[in-house]
Amino acid sequence: MALIRTGGGVAEIRGSIAGTVFSRGPAGAIARGRIKPINPATALQGIIRARFSALVQYWHVTLSVAERAAWNAYALATNFQNKLGDTIQIGGLACFVRLNSLMLQMGQAIVEAAPLSSGQGAQVACPVGATVATAKVEIGEPTGGFDKTDPLEFIAVYAGLPMSIGRTSSPRGYRYVGKIQGNAVPPVFAQSFDWPYPAVTGQHYPISVTHVDKENRVSAAAEYLANVIAA
Repeated sequence: MALIRTGGGVAEIRGSIAGTVFSRGPAGAIARGRIKPINPATALQGIIRARFSALVQYWHVTLSVAERAAWNAYALATNFQNKLGDTIQIGGLACFVRLNSLMLQMGQAIVEAAPLSSGQGAQVACPVGATVATAKVEIGEPTGGFDKTDPLEFIAVYAGLPMSIGRTSSPRGYRYVGKIQGNAVPPVFAQSFDWPYPAVTGQHYPISVTHVDKENRVSAAAEYLANVIAA
């Protein structure tokens, strides 16, 4: 399904219509033929699908009526953005799954209580890097939004398929590579993580970070392109 913004004609299209996929890169709007992806049913896919299924079941069976109502109230009071940058709202179940899929991915317990304050978590700005010699991506100290002394604060780190410098399409293949958690003894930056894909010097390595604050509010992802260096 495509999202279309009109204004004196069609101003923006994202998504797919029939056999054409619409997106936008740094060079402008892109239209390409739609390719039906294969479904390799990998072990990682199975884990992610099972996690989502378990969280939906948890919502319906384990959460109380009052807890579900609190999540619905949080969702109603919180604005999100779609692919076009338009403000939208999502349901309480989606908010619950959005948070807890991250928590489970980071090895944390399921959070049953909805955030007490509306709004998403604050995005964090991080210096990033990628080095061939170590085969790692690096996350520098966030410049704001992340309290590194609070154990309830998390940053989930993802890395995508390396790209040539001139490539304008959106990053693909993001995989979770690790977390940064606040602590009374704060983590020392830069934090390094094994990259999920090999790269060569001169490429761009996509890195995405998502912040979960101490109120259990999830931020929008902040995406970066790290210049891959030799050492």
